[in-house]
Amino acid sequence: MFISGGENVFPGEVEAALADCPGVAEVVVVGITDERWGEVGRAFVVARAETRVDEAGVIAHARAHLAGYKVPKSIGLPPRDPAAGLGQARPPRPHRDPRMTTATAAPQAKASTLRSTLRYVEAEHGAAAVATVLAGLADADRARIDTAGPTDEVPVELLRALWAAVDEAIGRRDAGWPEKSGAYSIQSLGVQMYGEILRKKDPLEFLSQPVSLFRLYYQPGNMEVVEAEPGRAVLRLVGFPGDPVFCRRQTGGLLRAVELAGGTTPSVHHVRCGVEGDAFCEWELRWEPPAA
Repeated sequence: MFISGGENVFPGEVEAALADCPGVAEVVVVGITDERWGEVGRAFVVARAETRVDEAGVIAHARAHLAGYKVPKSIGLPPRDPAAGLGQARPPRPHRDPRMTTATAAPQAKASTLRSTLRYVEAEHGAAAVATVLAGLADADRARIDTAGPTDEVPVELLRALWAAVDEAIGRRDAGWPEKSGAYSIQSLGVQMYGEILRKKDPLEFLSQPVSLFRLYYQPGNMEVVEAEPGRAVLRLVGFPGDPVFCRRQTGGLLRAVELAGGTTPSVHHVRCGVEGDAFCEWELRWEPPAA
């Protein structure tokens, strides 16, 4: 996160918006010092093969999808790499985000998922339960959780280790904790970090926007809308490994997201699960459409 003119700007949100800009293959956003605003965003962009992008087009796309203070003030279009072929560029190595390299194998999550999980445990079961959870982790995992900032990226395996420790500590007396902690995550840090994305007039507006909430939390993959109509939608998880706790947290998080997006009497059902042998995971969302 960086602060521009007193406003919090989360690079992941800006990157997700610019990732849908025509011709953009890769993008990373950083905060740079600015005399007037304190910090402003600078986006480093790599074009898709056989395409070109320009600074004006990328900034115009950002203005159409982001609040003004989140729009990068400059765009870095790295020198073209002759070995990569016409239309491709190599970003400057000091600014390259590790998750953008082709060698990345391990799925990543925003560290805010770690914090929101622990905050849920504390809110529902007290500080002693949090201490029990942390005591159940390896020293290295505990140290990494303690030092990670909310917008840092951490291996999903670290998140799974935390979830296993939580289940061991509170699972017997709080069997529904995965769904409830998913909802808590969206209601607390989710609203704080991504309120403009969550608060809409209708859930279909939330689901159809170019910025993917899933991609702000997890890489790679996405949650794609495969069916949509007034009062109903089906989402499919693609390109990301499922996990029993992950799937249950998504169920609770989606339910709260539909409520925040204006849906009344919402319901969310995990209708297909890749972990249980289906070809993929799908969630069916239902809600009462807004009155005409």
